[in-house]
Amino acid sequence: MSQELKDIRYAMETQFRYRLYQTTDFPFLHSIGIQHIIQGFADKDGPMGFIGMLHLWYENNSGEPSYQSKTTHFLNGNWKSEWFDTAQEGLELTMKLENEKPYTLPERLIPKHLWDKEVQNSKELVDKHIKRKLEKEMEGILWN
Repeated sequence: MSQELKDIRYAMETQFRYRLYQTTDFPFLHSIGIQHIIQGFADKDGPMGFIGMLHLWYENNSGEPSYQSKTTHFLNGNWKSEWFDTAQEGLELTMKLENEKPYTLPERLIPKHLWDKEVQNSKELVDKHIKRKLEKEMEGILWN
């Protein structure tokens, strides 16, 4: 691997981590079960082409839980990284991690999505009913 590619990967990882660390949900990712993040990088228009796939994973070897209070923020564990040279290697890891999960993402998301749609439709029906009722009441009123 060339030094130029190493430098580009270092810069990409640093920038990716910085943006990730700035999100409001980042401190809680590991506690909600997100312990692996895989991101591909490519230079479509430039000479580099495929830069690589970055794999970040959370590791807590001590077993101590992380916590946060008004005065203290203690994050036990850290996010480690590795780069894959081909998209195939990253895809194989993704498939392996997905197969090791005790659940599948659609099993968790589809019921939530359907429930959200049901709530949204209920609100729309209530809004239509209230609007019709108000229109009927307003029919007989003359405004100056």
